[in-house]
Amino acid sequence: MKVTTAEAAQAIKKAKGFITIAAKNLGISRSQLHNLINAHPTVKAALTDAREEMKDFAEGKLFANIQEGKEASIFFYLKCQAKDRGYVERQELEHGGQVTLRVVYDDDQRNDNPPSEAPPETA
Repeated sequence: MKVTTAEAAQAIKKAKGFITIAAKNLGISRSQLHNLINAHPTVKAALTDAREEMKDFAEGKLFANIQEGKEASIFFYLKCQAKDRGYVERQELEHGGQVTLRVVYDDDQRNDNPPSEAPPETA
């Protein structure tokens, strides 16, 4: 089936940027639609625009949830947008035992020699 660039762009817009849905609605394969996107700047622009509109929509829903006091949305926003204020999720590891460090040099691997190991340091 021959699909015009205008038809492809319209199908992408209607499918909100979801390639599989747009291709199905056009009666072509995903790879054929990807070929149209890569070959025609207007179709690629339609995809970019549709995806940006969906991001705007999702952000609007996120902000509505924040205004309603939904904690998960508040936490998500702070972890993504307020890192400069200390809202950073990180793991901290603690250990109380001895640490052994093994150093492997590239030359050891290329020459099929066993890796060099330094004896463990004692404190």
